[in-house]
Amino acid sequence: MGVDLYSEHGYQALNWYGWGRCFDIAIEHGWHPAGTEPPDDHVGAWGGGYFSNDYQHITDGDARAFGEALLRGIPIEEARERDSPTRWPDNSFHRFREFAGFALKGGFIIG
Repeated sequence: MGVDLYSEHGYQALNWYGWGRCFDIAIEHGWHPAGTEPPDDHVGAWGGGYFSNDYQHITDGDARAFGEALLRGIPIEEARERDSPTRWPDNSFHRFREFAGFALKGGFIIG
């Protein structure tokens, strides 16, 4: 289980571990999460979290900043992996790059 990410420009899916690692790498490399916007049918207060499947929205600007920071961090994480192998599954960085490309296209929904 993980997150399904929906937008006008496509779909991505990441397990919780991959989603968390993308989030952490992006923050480590300059992303400042703006917080999510509530789902369309939400009533009441909204905490702005990224770690639930509530169909919350990530804005265009926040998504692009997420993708940019992730792309800055991936080469550094790959270098760390070379120094300390077996920390990541073989295709992790490929999947992270795919997600970064998705995020660079703009906002999306976490479902």
